Amino acid sequence: MKREDCIRHGINYDDGVHRVVDNEELYQHFLKEFPKDPSYYELVNALASKKAEEAFQAAHKLKGVAANLSLDAIYRPVCILVEELRRHDLSQVDQSFPPVKKAYAEIVDFITHSS
Repeated sequence: MKREDCIRHGINYDDGVHRVVDNEELYQHFLKEFPKDPSYYELVNALASKKAEEAFQAAHKLKGVAANLSLDAIYRPVCILVEELRRHDLSQVDQSFPPVKKAYAEIVDFITHSS
């Protein structure tokens, strides 16, 4: 994965590399593992079942993973969703989840096709 391509896809590459003690190879390894993380699918299932607490837990996990990997394109919209779900409020999910879904799909597609 090229640094410039990552940046173009909403990944704060320099910050991510810095988080793993400037080990670029290790950071790229972690990026390649991201599509295997179950938190997004846990979120999708919880939202489909209208289970606010489970959705909150899954969204919070996804937020943490996105932050740790410097996936800014996912982190920003998932923060909004987390705050809504923290209040067990599902009323705005139709507006707040699509940006998360879009960002997730784009990042996973990029990572998968860059490996």
